[in-house]
Amino acid sequence: MDTRRDQAEQHPAGKRRRAVLHRQRAMKAVLLILFGISVSSSAAEVVECPKKLDGKRLISIGAFFDKETEIQGDRFDVRGGYRIELPLNVAWLVCEYGAISGPQRWIQVKPPANVKRCTIRVREVESKLQDVKLTCE
Repeated sequence: MDTRRDQAEQHPAGKRRRAVLHRQRAMKAVLLILFGISVSSSAAEVVECPKKLDGKRLISIGAFFDKETEIQGDRFDVRGGYRIELPLNVAWLVCEYGAISGPQRWIQVKPPANVKRCTIRVREVESKLQDVKLTCE
C-alpha cells in the first residue's frame, strides 16, 4: 500500500519540489563558502611598537615606503592622542627609543592586496607616547 509520502515522491510536483530544495541547499552552501572566504581575506594587519626597548621609552615613530623614504600622512587629533592616515604602500613602521637618534626598531608591514587604508593610532599621556598601532584594513 502506497503512503502519501511515496505518492508525493512519484508525483512530478514532488520531484520538482525536491529538486528546488536541493538547489536551495547547494546555493546556501556556496554562499556560506564565499562569505567565509571574504571574511578571512579581509582581516586587518595590525603591528605595534613595543613600549620599551632595552629599558628605553618609546619617543618617536615613523612610516616608510622603503628604508630611505619616509611617508607623510594626514594627522588628526583625537581624544587621548592622534591618528595619521597613510598612503596604502606603507612598508615599514619605525619605532624610536630613548633620545633622538637613539635605538630604533623597524617592523616590516605586509598589508593584504585588498587593503583600503592604513592608519597609525597613537595614544599619549602628558605628551608622551604610550601606545602606537599601525592598522591596514
